[in-house]
Amino acid sequence: MMTLNRETPPALHTIDSIGITQPNSVLTTSGKVIYTLPAQTHSILRIDALFKAGKRYSQNPSVPVLANSLLNKGTISFSSKEIAEKLDFYGVYIESNVGNDYARVSFYMLDKFFEQVFPVIQEILQKPVYPKDELELVVKKAKQKLKISKEKVKVLASREFMSTLYKGHPYGVLTEEDNYDAVTVKHLKEFHKEFYKNAEVLLVLSGKVSDRVIQTVGDWYDASAYHDFKPIVTNKEVEFETAQRRVCKTKSDASQTALKIGGQTISKSHRDYTALVFVNTILGGYFGSRLIRNIREEKGYTYGIYSSVLSMVDASALIISSEVNARYTQQAIEEVFKEIRKLQTEKVSDEELQLVRNYMTGSLLQQFDGSFSLAENFINLQKFNLDYRYYTRLIKTINTITKDEIMRIANTYFDEEKLLTVAVGKC
Repeated sequence: MMTLNRETPPALHTIDSIGITQPNSVLTTSGKVIYTLPAQTHSILRIDALFKAGKRYSQNPSVPVLANSLLNKGTISFSSKEIAEKLDFYGVYIESNVGNDYARVSFYMLDKFFEQVFPVIQEILQKPVYPKDELELVVKKAKQKLKISKEKVKVLASREFMSTLYKGHPYGVLTEEDNYDAVTVKHLKEFHKEFYKNAEVLLVLSGKVSDRVIQTVGDWYDASAYHDFKPIVTNKEVEFETAQRRVCKTKSDASQTALKIGGQTISKSHRDYTALVFVNTILGGYFGSRLIRNIREEKGYTYGIYSSVLSMVDASALIISSEVNARYTQQAIEEVFKEIRKLQTEKVSDEELQLVRNYMTGSLLQQFDGSFSLAENFINLQKFNLDYRYYTRLIKTINTITKDEIMRIANTYFDEEKLLTVAVGKC
């Protein structure tokens, strides 16, 4: 029998392509489209419904959030209690989310109980009544949660960063306690009618997807007032003028200072986007990044510091985030910009370049492990009007990006003069 030598690491292999399982497009009787990603080894079925019902569609940012979160708090045929008891009895889990552009509702259930729970799911999506007592209860909880969260420096820094960076745009509008007080049942019903009931929807079935599930969902889809989904498309990304470059908010009782450093950047459809993702990974996109090694491991200013690219339809943002020891706020900021300048002026080593390539390749492979992950990636592509060629470009970038290209990207998209720095705490 062969003995495994655990002191010798396995050989590394370059991944030139990923055999991504793409969804099946199923046409209903009336020609509407449902997307399926079946995995017969699963016993769980997931139904995802994506709507163009994000916070950008209301002057009051709490309306889209409440309209989504109260979907299961009472319908024409079922009370909130009845819904909760039935879904709990059959082990159904509901996951909902509202972003700036889109709103989403996901249902997880055992395939064998689909017939018992689907009538409830239909009513949750199409026939909520938004009971006044449920609205009042959710508003009370939401206001309390917001009040508590605004005591945290990281929340205050995030709010300050977005409101400053996207001033005058829905992305920069902050939710306040009085926004919740202004919401009525009528507001929610009107929002639901326009952005849920009579709107475009992306329906994705994944996991244990049987023919009977497809037929039942298709019949319901045909009978509904839904239209096939078309992603939000803008002619060009919105350009923002950010008057301030340094924002400091003092919170005298804070032992840590929350930092947000970043700025507007390119969208996912831009030819440089995949290279930007690679350079961002080097800087602060994983636990072995330069920011972690410098500011956490060498300096000890923080437990964690990360950078990311936040993609939205009208605009995207590069964001470096951390909570640092309040005594070292300025030093931490200086070290962040020091690392950016190093990327702009010094070529990365062969060792680091290969390390990041290996990390990103492994992460990418994990993103396509299982039908639920496949569904997740398909939905994210649909949000930005992209197809699977995006991943082809990403793989090519990971394998072929050069040291000179890394420096070009760093100089082009990490311009210190254009970056906004927000500090909340002791600064």
